Amino acid sequence: MIVLSFLRRQESKKYWKKRFRIILRLRSVSVRNDNHDKKESEKPFLTMNPFITLLFVVFSFPLFAQMDAVVGEYHRKLGGGNHVDEYTLTLNPNGTFFFHSYRNAKYGIPPIVHKYGKGTWDIEVKKKFSTSTILVSFFTDKEKDFDDKFTLDFNGSKARLIMKSPRDKTNASVKERLQFYKSDIFWIETIEMFKG
Repeated sequence: MIVLSFLRRQESKKYWKKRFRIILRLRSVSVRNDNHDKKESEKPFLTMNPFITLLFVVFSFPLFAQMDAVVGEYHRKLGGGNHVDEYTLTLNPNGTFFFHSYRNAKYGIPPIVHKYGKGTWDIEVKKKFSTSTILVSFFTDKEKDFDDKFTLDFNGSKARLIMKSPRDKTNASVKERLQFYKSDIFWIETIEMFKG
């Protein structure tokens, strides 16, 4: 019994030595190949680069299409007679925005007030089941976007784009609009602005 266990141990040692030699040989071959083919290893990246670019373009295309849906000028006019509020928001394709608020209150002090804001905007698409919601976030840089004229701080402001669903095949007319739902500017928080 003791002799058999000794023989097994010896066979086991031989087996592992042989495995270890094979592993070392394979490793040395791969190291030699890695050093020898450094220039060739760079080639697959260069040939894969157009493929990666194509994937990026294909997967970002829907985002650009939705960005085109958001870009434009949005208006809202409230009141009439003695008190008029007009809001204009322009979303530019380069990711900047311009906001103008005009208030004409006959008995206000002062009666006519203009307020301006500018900054950058970005979209976020939230998917829930088969529907998607386009959210627009607004940002203002305190150093670049503020001066004596532009005083409105849009940081943290968010709006939802409301438009007719592409799956809606009815003749119902839905006016495309931005619905603000979050803002530090209290009078903007619930405003709906129509595109056009």
